[in-house]
Amino acid sequence: MVDTAGSETFAAAAEHLDRWVAIEVGGLGGVPLESVDAAVTVFDETCYDCLRRRVASGGAEAATRRR
Repeated sequence: MVDTAGSETFAAAAEHLDRWVAIEVGGLGGVPLESVDAAVTVFDETCYDCLRRRVASGGAEAATRRR
């Protein structure tokens, strides 16, 4: 899946797919990040919600505008 960080596309993919690749433009784990052009994550045994929780727990400040 390819979409901008924060898009619901990734949550929908996680519900329907066991193994997949996420390419998030402008962020990571659903959080838009100014310093990130794109992030690539391969999901096999981990889940997208797990990634979202890890990013949120890191205290990264979300960018004010999406790319």
